[in-house]
Amino acid sequence: MSLPAPFDQFVFNDRLEKELKRFIDNPRALPEVTCFWGHPGIGKTSFAKEYSSHFARSETYHPMNEITGNITEAFKATLPFNKDTVSLESFLDDSESLNKVIGHVAILDEFHNLSGSKQDYFKTVFDEMNARSDWFRIFLCINTDKKRRTPESVLSGPIYSRCHHINFNTSMAEKDPFVDRLCERFTHLKRNEIACWLPDIRRIKREDKIRSFQST
Repeated sequence: MSLPAPFDQFVFNDRLEKELKRFIDNPRALPEVTCFWGHPGIGKTSFAKEYSSHFARSETYHPMNEITGNITEAFKATLPFNKDTVSLESFLDDSESLNKVIGHVAILDEFHNLSGSKQDYFKTVFDEMNARSDWFRIFLCINTDKKRRTPESVLSGPIYSRCHHINFNTSMAEKDPFVDRLCERFTHLKRNEIACWLPDIRRIKREDKIRSFQST
């Protein structure tokens, strides 16, 4: 199985590809708040941006950090629609592309940088947006590493319970067939190099590009 264009630029393991394809085939089924989690460099934010640009009429990108001031008010100020006066149907009447079936997507990147108390500020924001689920979707992108292994260890309880979670990591059982798939895509690299550099797909892409220039 492989993802359809333009998502075929991504290389994911079979389990993740199957899960993401469900929401590509039926974008209206995407939950209101979806959390992409996994190691840095494996395509979470890139996929969120590609998905948003393909299926949403508008999108905003918000890198999260601890020095942000009134973070929820600043976030809400970016939302482009008045939920009381605009309907999805009237909005889509003017659509130039039939696949633009989501009104607005907000990408909250590096959400793990926020403390639990600052994460909790978003509870009411998420609930307000859920009430307009025909309009809004939110992607949370969080990094997990050796210290923070799961979303439960990164997200506050109230935020965790409001999310649908998609694991971008590759388990040991998934690794060998995933390495085979990566070898087919990145032909300038040796198999042992790819296996060694996982899970950093970003580095694998970069090294393959460098080798391709060196071989010309």
